[in-house]
Parts: sequence; C-alpha cells; structure tokens
Amino acid sequence: MVALARKLNIRTNFRSVLFEAAALARTTMPSERPFTPSVRKPPVPLPKEKVHAVLQMLIAACPVAHDSQARAYLMSRPSGRMLLDEAERAGWGVFPKDRAGLRLAAQVLSKFGPEALTLADLRMSKSGPVPQHPAYRLLIPFRTPEGLLHTLQRRRLDGRAPKYLFPAGYRALWPYGAEAMGSMGPQTSVVYVEGAVDTLERTGKYRALGEDRLVLGLPGIATWRGEWATVCKGREARVALDTDRAGEAAVPRLVADLWQAGATAVHRTRPSDGRKDWNTATRNNLSTASRP
Repeated sequence: MVALARKLNIRTNFRSVLFEAAALARTTMPSERPFTPSVRKPPVPLPKEKVHAVLQMLIAACPVAHDSQARAYLMSRPSGRMLLDEAERAGWGVFPKDRAGLRLAAQVLSKFGPEALTLADLRMSKSGPVPQHPAYRLLIPFRTPEGLLHTLQRRRLDGRAPKYLFPAGYRALWPYGAEAMGSMGPQTSVVYVEGAVDTLERTGKYRALGEDRLVLGLPGIATWRGEWATVCKGREARVALDTDRAGEAAVPRLVADLWQAGATAVHRTRPSDGRKDWNTATRNNLSTASRP
C-alpha cells in the first residue's frame, strides 16, 4: 500500500518504502534508534546476618586441612606447618570438587535462595547451581571487627594467574584480620602486610615469640582505605608491605594516613637481605620474625 501511494518500486526502492512506512507509523528505523548499552545491575545487598550464614556454610563444608591440594599449597609456603595451623584456627575452607561441590551448591540454593548465588560465587546452569569459578577453591574468610563474615576471597590452587578473586559485588570492606581489633591490649602495635597468607604467617610467628602485635592484611595494594588507619590511634604502626614497585608506591599514602589517624610512631620496614617480603626473607627463622 505504501509503495503504491508513494509510487515507489518495492523491488528497487525497498528501503525508501520502509522509511515511508516508519514515517506514517511515527516511529524510527532500527538503524536510527539510539544505542543504549546494557548495564549489569549489581546484586541486591543481603542482610549482614544472611551473608554471614551463607559464607559460614561454605567454609564449614570442607575445612582447609581436609583437602590435599590446599594442604600442599599451605605447606609449601615458608612457614609450612605453622601456616596450616593458623589457617585451621582462622577457619579457612575449600570448595569441594565434583559431586560434593554440586551438592554444596544445591544446599546453598535450597536454604538461602537464588539471591545468595552471587555471594557464594555460583551460577545457574541447566542442571542447577554450579561454581562460577571452579578453579578458585581455597576460601579465605574476611570478617568485620565484630567477627561477622562479610566476604570470601578465593584463591587458585593450580599456580595459574590471576591468583585471587572476590565474588562480584562483594569486595573486602576491612583488611584481613580485622576481627582481632577488639582484643588488642593497650600496648599492642599494628603491622600492615599484603594479603591474608602473609597475615597468617606473621601472626603465627609473633604468637610463637610472644610478640604483642596485630597483623592486618591488605586485600590488594589498591584497596587501601584511610579509615583502616584509625585502629592505630595511640599505637605504634609498622608498614611491612612488599618491596616491589607497587608496595613502595603505596607506602607514602599509608604512612600519611597513619600519622593523621594519631599513631604514636610509624615505621616502614624492609627485609635487610633485599627479599620482596618478610615471609620469604625469614622463612622459618623465628629469631628474625619480630623485626618488621
């Protein structure tokens, strides 16, 4: 009808016919419509008590000492058995492999509903919930100063990179070890290191030596937040970040924030032998553990 009314040949002027039809319908051609990129909405925040319950189910399903691959990784670190003991004490877990993992995923869905899948790093498949990142099996619990679990950092155990990840929308709100803030004594000093593994290694060595120090682990250099320095008000602080380029570049900001927060003294410590971090420098030599 449009072709006849406008005296257009539908075979040779088909596109013109479409434009005329669109004009009559007061709409636009598909090519003229503005492009609107799709935006992935962040997950709806869950109540903190539910977050804690979901994460507790995950780490309780397979304690870290019950998985041979996780044990081998922790035992290969400089502190060896000490680190494994600290990880057990801190409640680290491992996401089970194969059918056991699928059963755990189904239990999470059944008990907490689909809104908990992102937090648990799960996704829906045709057969049911499955791990979103199955290679990241080591579960590292991050807690609030009140002791509630608020996220799990996951680590690969196959040596490939990237080594770590957090579930989408659930980054760490506090440094690793924040739950120990409430148990500090009046003379407790604070040591900042990189990562949860370094935190546990330093904590174990200080415990063995009777050193009164709280170790807090940054979940990545770029994650530092100024409010994490407030715990050092009236206390001595040590910045024991890695001595690589990223660590050294971050030191001035940490030092400035620590002084601003009211620290009584701030020290930048580095291994005297030039190693990248204190744990590779001291290995199992407890006599050097108190230096950073």
